[in-house]
Formats: sequence, structure tokens, C-alpha cells
Amino acid sequence: EISRYPDATRQSIIGFLSPLFLSADVGGELDRLHSLGCVITEPKKTDAGPPIFAYTVTEEGRRLLQELNR
Repeated sequence: EISRYPDATRQSIIGFLSPLFLSADVGGELDRLHSLGCVITEPKKTDAGPPIFAYTVTEEGRRLLQELNR
């Protein structure tokens, strides 16, 4: 899902998934995926204000998703 939303921030992902999972669990999983190199944060320009840091799925993350979807 994350690759469908190019400006997915930590807060927006947690907010999106909070009806299904505990916020702390989502945050912990994002941290784990980041430490494994499955996702990275990159600055994205906004129309107004400073850039935001949005998550991007890496090639390693795409491989993991393919394995999980088998």
C-alpha cells in the first residue's frame, strides 16, 4: 500500500492503520522495516512550507512484499 501513496509520512501511515492496529505497533513495525532497509524516508517538497519526510519502499522492501504475497 505504501507505494500507492507517494507522500506517506509516519503520522499518516499510523493514522491510516490505527483502526486496525495499535499505533505503537505500527510505529514499531515502521522502525523495523526502516532498519532492515525495506523503506527509507526522503524529503518531498510541499506547496507551502518546509519539505516533509515521506516513506519510499526500496527494492529490498519490494522483494519482501513479493515473498509475503506468495
